Amino acid sequence: MSAAVTRFCFVRLRDDDAARRDALARELADELTRLCAPHPVWVGVPGDESAARWDLAITIALPELAAWTSLAGEPTFAARVRRLSDEAEVVKAWTFAAPTSG
Repeated sequence: MSAAVTRFCFVRLRDDDAARRDALARELADELTRLCAPHPVWVGVPGDESAARWDLAITIALPELAAWTSLAGEPTFAARVRRLSDEAEVVKAWTFAAPTSG
């Protein structure tokens, strides 16, 4: 599937949750992969010092903005996002669309 829209989310965990960042990333990747299917999900941790300010990076690739709107409105997905926000000090999220040809 070619993604026309990507949801980007960057998370800075609270100090007490940061110690389990890698385990949380694995758990979150498994859970979001299930909740977001069939849309591809990627969860990463900082790969170098330029990303060290953030603990988690999450992307979800979707075919269109309507798919994101639908997913965001799913109660189980929304509940997981709220739990992530409770574990976080800061959450920043944006949706970007690929430019259309024309």
